[in-house]
Amino acid sequence: MEKKTKTRIQWALALGTACTWFGQHCGAGFASGNQITQYFAESGWLAIFMPLIPFAILGVVMYLMGEYSRRIGAKSYKDVALTLYSQNPKVSRVM
Repeated sequence: MEKKTKTRIQWALALGTACTWFGQHCGAGFASGNQITQYFAESGWLAIFMPLIPFAILGVVMYLMGEYSRRIGAKSYKDVALTLYSQNPKVSRVM
């Protein structure tokens, strides 16, 4: 019986620590649900679809960069960066 109680206390401590870390990391409004409630209340039904736009843009950019890397035969990001930035002399000096 004592082992069960000790395990429960350990899990409670771990859960409390994780919740505290999450609250500090993301902010108390996000952790409590207050921020998301305000977001949906202000933005309405569009709030459900708006996060999909940046995800779609990021997905397209990642696909295009992967395809570009495959076509130039890049082995590392350095190869991609050199081909992208060496075209402009001002940019290539900085990079």
